[in-house]
Amino acid sequence: MKTLFRILCLIPILLPTLHAAPAAPDQLSSREVPNRLGLALNEFTFSWKGKGQVAYRILVASAAQKLAADAGDVWDSGVRRSERQTNIYCRGRALRSGQAVWWKVRVWDEEGNASDWSEPVSFKVPTRQVKLGQVARPTTVKGKPRFVPGRIGKA
Repeated sequence: MKTLFRILCLIPILLPTLHAAPAAPDQLSSREVPNRLGLALNEFTFSWKGKGQVAYRILVASAAQKLAADAGDVWDSGVRRSERQTNIYCRGRALRSGQAVWWKVRVWDEEGNASDWSEPVSFKVPTRQVKLGQVARPTTVKGKPRFVPGRIGKA
């Protein structure tokens, strides 16, 4: 009887923890999307780890101060209902070569409880020097492929 009384006394104490918000996402990473044509498109994907996620929101900003003020001037994904946590494409403004970018994410659980924002993470868009050079272009002469010199970007 005493054991049952102790268990009943613990229920009001433990009940709020059962509906607690999910933990903030961690292990944030960003990865540049490879381009097989060699173009500098500066596209990135975002990934993180978390438990019990049914929705997320990503903020991407051009300055740490803007991100701290919850202003995603580069991209604000809005609340997206998805359990996906890897390879989320950044669909905001185009990123410039050499630009520093900050981002953070928060998630929601099944009950609609929002987590805290993750710790902000930054990355720098690589700077590339595009060099135009001679390229062999395939043509056909009498049915046999032949390569003629050309320049990248010229018709």
